[in-house]
Amino acid sequence: MGAGLEAIEVLLVTPRVAELHAQALAEGATELAAPAREDSGRLASRLRWADGVLVALQSPALEP
Repeated sequence: MGAGLEAIEVLLVTPRVAELHAQALAEGATELAAPAREDSGRLASRLRWADGVLVALQSPALEP
């Protein structure tokens, strides 16, 4: 990473959180937070790729 840049985090919104989380782990990512339901009702997880990029997976917002 460049000087002063600690990390990059990418948020991906997808209905396939659990599936993509498992795929990322199989491809070498490190789990930071397993898929879990947030207070908002969304499913979310966090991973770190080998290159240091943080990836947050989150399901779409629930319809009111």
